[in-house]
Amino acid sequence: MPAAAFLPVEPSRTYPLDSLKEIINTEKFNRHPYVFSEGGFDIAMVTPVLKYRLEEEVQLAAAKEKGKRTKKHAEAVQNTFEPLQDLRGWAEYAGQYQSVLTIQASPQLRETFMSALGRGMAASQGMYGGPAHLKYKTDFYRMTLLCGGKEVVPIHPGKAATVANAHNAFVNVTDATYVGFYSYPPDAIQPSCGEVVLEIYSEKEPDKPFKKVLDAKAVDRVWADFQPYFAQKQ
Repeated sequence: MPAAAFLPVEPSRTYPLDSLKEIINTEKFNRHPYVFSEGGFDIAMVTPVLKYRLEEEVQLAAAKEKGKRTKKHAEAVQNTFEPLQDLRGWAEYAGQYQSVLTIQASPQLRETFMSALGRGMAASQGMYGGPAHLKYKTDFYRMTLLCGGKEVVPIHPGKAATVANAHNAFVNVTDATYVGFYSYPPDAIQPSCGEVVLEIYSEKEPDKPFKKVLDAKAVDRVWADFQPYFAQKQ
């Protein structure tokens, strides 16, 4: 029988809203430390900062498009949509941003070898080779996060089924797989770990993981994102 142990739970405090709102004023936001690929998976380390930034970029882009419709007409009503100035419902809105790190592992969708070969041969003869036949490269089974060689217990280890079904002149795909979503405490990844390793297991090889050692920039970025949360606890 395994030894009894307390499982981690989601922090009771949400991420401080003021810190998230300040991010919008950052002119440049580098997403590269958060995402990488390994063993047929596209992996994203989603912090509250990244989540907020991506969602607000959508609102800002939408507001920009709306502004284009009235900008050239002097008689039109201007600046009627200001998402960052509308403070109604901020309390509920902020509740979306739990102080957790979510690691998402998505199997890559790629063209099959025979499809690429056939289309390449057709193209070399000036012919249309038909749509690209796509398949998922692998299927997610589970993941393990190691901080200095010690496993970090996830708050919620989960996965969700996803289906790709598209048939047109460009692609031909009908396939299904699982995407992994594991949430971890805000201190799961930090420089004091020394080495942070993410292990991804596939259904095909459930005992043979693909290992990714996170570089220092990625570790520092994730750790820095949670500093406003740690500061409010003091």
